[in-house]
Amino acid sequence: MYRMCTAKISPTGFRDPFRQSIALRKGSFSMEDLLTVEQLAELLSTTPSAIHSQRHRGQAPGRLGVKLGKRYFYRRQDLDAFFASELAKQPAGAA
Repeated sequence: MYRMCTAKISPTGFRDPFRQSIALRKGSFSMEDLLTVEQLAELLSTTPSAIHSQRHRGQAPGRLGVKLGKRYFYRRQDLDAFFASELAKQPAGAA
């Protein structure tokens, strides 16, 4: 017989304490700090399938995704650091 899950959702958004502990060990964040694939695609003016393709090929920014459950999320701080490093690689005056 199946039991209905009555666990309350924690502040990090996880019902499962194991997943919550893993997420907390990886760094302090809130769900507002995470972008979905759809949100990232909209931010970059591309499609979600392009983000998925980048992740499968190991290309950034798709490779920066963190899998939580069945979905991939992207931490804003990881994306900010990636884009800052990419901008620093460009020669001065290039736009």
